[in-house]
Order: sequence, then C-alpha cells, then structure tokens
Amino acid sequence: MAEPKCSIEGCEKPQRYKASGWCGMHYARARKYGTPDAKVREYTAQTGTCRAEGCDRPAQRKGCCQAHYVRLFRGEKDALATPISTQTKKTCTLDGCSRTHVARGYCDLHYSRMRHKGDPGGLDFQEKTPRPDKCHGPECDSPVRAKGYCSAHYRQWREGQELVPKLSFAPAGSGHTNKNGYRVLSVTVDGVRRSVFEHRVAVEEALGRPLLPTETVHHVNGIRHDNSTDGPLILDERGRLRSGNLELWSHAHPRGQEIGPKLDYARGLLALYGSTEERQRFAEFARHVVENEGGEDGSDGQAT
Repeated sequence: MAEPKCSIEGCEKPQRYKASGWCGMHYARARKYGTPDAKVREYTAQTGTCRAEGCDRPAQRKGCCQAHYVRLFRGEKDALATPISTQTKKTCTLDGCSRTHVARGYCDLHYSRMRHKGDPGGLDFQEKTPRPDKCHGPECDSPVRAKGYCSAHYRQWREGQELVPKLSFAPAGSGHTNKNGYRVLSVTVDGVRRSVFEHRVAVEEALGRPLLPTETVHHVNGIRHDNSTDGPLILDERGRLRSGNLELWSHAHPRGQEIGPKLDYARGLLALYGSTEERQRFAEFARHVVENEGGEDGSDGQAT
C-alpha cells in the first residue's frame, strides 16, 4: 500500500498527521501562522559584490559585505558611504624593528622598556647571566638547580638555614617528615624499595607481626612525628594497648549472631592482644580474627 501524501495541493511530502492530512511542514505552518498555505520568505542566495559605493567585497547579507552589514545593523550614519580600511598591520616605529605594533608606536618589547626605563632602547636583547656549572654550597660540586645552588642547598637557602656540606645531612634511610607531619622511612622489602610510616614499623616490631587491615596506630600526645616507645605493648590503667607515645587501635568485630563463633573470636582477641600467658593459651584462636578480617596485611592501616 502506497504511503499517503500531504493533502495540500502540489505537496508531495508524506502525510504525517492523519487528522488533518498534512505533512510536518504544513502542520507547522498552520500552528505558527494559522493556515497551512501561509507564504514564508524564501532564502535567496547573495550574489555579486557589496552595494556600498567603492566596495568590491562579495555580498553576504542584504546586498552588503560583512563589514558594511555590521555598520548597517548598528545603525551607523552613512554606513554604506564609509569605505572599509585596507590598512595593513602596524609595525613598531623603532628603526629596524618589524614586530607588531602594540601601543604608543612600539611593539610589546620596546613599549615595556619605555614604560619601565623611559627609553625603548635598541634592538639588542638583555643577555642572561650564564648559570654556573657547580653548586656554590660548601664542599659541593652537584649540578645547579636554582640561585646557584643544587637542590639540597637551595632548600637550605630558601628556608633560611645555615648552608652545611652534604656530608652533614641525615644519612640515607633515616627518613623524613611528610607534609602531614608523619615520619616516613624508606625500606627494601623483597628487593623492592618502598616508603613506610615509622610509627607502623615501630608497632609491628613490638607485635612481631604486620598490622592487620583493622588495626591503626594512634599518637597519644597528638604529635605525629613523635614515635617514641618504651618497650613492648602493654595495657595501661585505661585499657589502652600502648608503648610510649604509640597506641594500637582495632576496629575489628565478629560477624553473625551465634554465641559460639563470638566466643572463639573473643579468644582470638586475647591471642592477639592479651597478656603473655593469654597469648600462649589462646594462640590457636588467633586465626578466627585474622581470617575474619582478610589476612595479615598492614598496607591499609592509617594513623592519627
């Protein structure tokens, strides 16, 4: 069955609206103008040159070139009588300089000189002072990074410290304090060098094992770079498992609601955190805590 055509005479477009029998175009005209037969302005391609006197640019809008049409659109007086400038880009007025004009007859370079020194100067450019090959720091022949110093001595100079030889710096592996205030050490594990927090290393050495994902280290006095310890981890009068300024926290908890697994989990906590006697007595139950929390892995622990 052939597709019905628009009911408007002379229109071969397919019918879109059955109620009216019109195509989409005539339906839109009826909605906008009140009748599908409304006459709409047809686009006429612009040909020839601009109608402004003396302008040979191609016509684009209303018989005008783009420049004259803009003037006409703005309502300028004698818009079509004003010729379009054919002047090329200005250049710097200083003899021998072909840079583009920026202000007051000068290019950006000579205008800047005129503003700051009162004289545009010549065509010469200020030569940069050659950078020295070696650091000016004491007993240092490292390459220069900035201000005549290597990276290490430049940091000392910038922070107002006394310049000291590199041999006086902290030995490799002694660590540093990061921007958050924590001490960070560089260690080698299985041939791979990695950065670790000093407070985690101290607690792991006291425990004799890596920290669990559920364990974190808290600084008792709130000073993050104070990782002082005073022996093994011991429960104090408040029930804090600590050594010096470092306290071990745990947010582990058993799963489920049955009593038996919870008792095994409690014995596992004694195996991990109890006294020496309790750790030995309930050692076999430690797996109930470790396996429940995804294994021994201290990579996700945080510090406060």
